[in-house]
Formats: sequence, structure tokens, C-alpha cells
Amino acid sequence: MNQVLVVDDEAGMRTALTASFSGHGWQVETAAGVREALARFRRGRHALVVSDIRMPDGDGFQVMHEVRARAPHTAVILLTAFGSVPDAVTAMKDGACDYLAGGL
Repeated sequence: MNQVLVVDDEAGMRTALTASFSGHGWQVETAAGVREALARFRRGRHALVVSDIRMPDGDGFQVMHEVRARAPHTAVILLTAFGSVPDAVTAMKDGACDYLAGGL
């Protein structure tokens, strides 16, 4: 079974993403921030990491860089309600497989 790590400081978004991924057969693990996400990632075997960009203890770029350094085969999708072209370009250049902006 594929495992996804969902990282978002908003509980409602974690719940919505968990329901969606679970409904499609994914095993879901969640984290409410960068530190928790990195700790969970180091212990698990995630095929995918979906992370918010703006969080109180850091940002999704930190999560993505750690994931890419430790497991280059793991796909990373960055989410944000505050999208910008420069952030999207940086995300894609740094290895995100997608950058989703807007009211998710």
C-alpha cells in the first residue's frame, strides 16, 4: 500500500486530505508542522509528501529539501493559499512534482 505524509498546520485541511487519500487506497500519516513532519518522514517509508508551505515552525520548502535529500524517489507536492510565481518556479526547480495554489 502506498503511504502519504500530509503536512499542514490546519486540522481541517489535514482531515480533508486524509479523507481524500484514504478514499483512494492510500495509507495516510499526518503532521501539524515542519518538525513533526521531518521526524515522521525519517521513521517512515512515504511514496508521497503533501505539504502546506506556510506553517508556524517553518515552511514546506524545508520539508521538501529534507525529503529530496533523504529520499529522491519520494514525490513532493506543495500546497499554498498564498501562491506566487517565484515560489512556484522555486518549488519546481528544487524538485517538487507539483505546486498547487489557491483555495483548496
